[in-house]
Amino acid sequence: AGNVAPDAQINNIIFDNEIPKLNITSPGSNSFINNRSISFSISEDLANAKIILEQISGNSDPKSPHQITLDEDTRKIGTYENITNPGLEWVDGAIYNLSIDGEDFAGNVAKTVKISNINFDITPPVLSIDNFNNNSYINVNKLSYTLSENLANATMEFIQIDGQVDSNSPQTIELKSDELYSGKHENTSLRNGPKLFNGSIYRVEFSGYDFANNQGKSVIIENLHYDDEVPEISISRPINSEQIKSTVITYLTSENLASANVIFKQTSGTIDVNSPHKVKLTGEELTKGVHTDFDLNITSELADGGRYTVLIEAFDKA
Repeated sequence: AGNVAPDAQINNIIFDNEIPKLNITSPGSNSFINNRSISFSISEDLANAKIILEQISGNSDPKSPHQITLDEDTRKIGTYENITNPGLEWVDGAIYNLSIDGEDFAGNVAKTVKISNINFDITPPVLSIDNFNNNSYINVNKLSYTLSENLANATMEFIQIDGQVDSNSPQTIELKSDELYSGKHENTSLRNGPKLFNGSIYRVEFSGYDFANNQGKSVIIENLHYDDEVPEISISRPINSEQIKSTVITYLTSENLASANVIFKQTSGTIDVNSPHKVKLTGEELTKGVHTDFDLNITSELADGGRYTVLIEAFDKA
């Protein structure tokens, strides 16, 4: 009959054989993080997409793997910075792989992007100084300290606050290499110092961060006395070869003492079966300076006709 059919026409057909490109910009592989946000980018609008968080090591995550489906707004072309999704329930101390995949409206499937070995850590490190406390006296430049985990960086700062002037104060010491490892570090001489000055009194502050940038609570030591010189003691009464009839002595000490004993030790003459005689000094007798005509009150204990050596054994507070 010669009837002509109308043209069949389909409009706005988009030919697309290009695979969409996905990228996770944060966090990175082998990273340490202390927040739950992620950043990613999409090269074109997607029909569907999902993100998967899978625990692979560290502390157990019983809900792993976590999977979220991106909604229409987050499937559009663009960059998404610091997105936090409640469906990604990170567990402190767990190590994860994070992946994203998707498909565009033409059915082109994107190559899965995976970020490996993400360490999630929101626990601050614990630092301690173990071999001295507030108002301590030390005579060696060594430290004992403990770290609860490996640190990314740590410093010890020594600030001279009293005593002899330390021209290098404040001394800020950065811990290096194995000094940053977790565990006990006993009687350690740090690679970078400090160089403490005899007679100086210091304030010490120990601080550090772990690899997830969690800051540990700083350890502060007040009034640390550094003294690496032995005390000097001299006796001016009695004098050598003097004949005495009392146990009165005069002596000088170069610094305050922690403890001291005066000793009368028989060397010849009449035998003294109770020798040596030891008298403990206490209180003001231990202070720096001259102590004149101090009576030990042990005259009656000495042997008449005995010859004695008098000495003072002493220890300072360091």
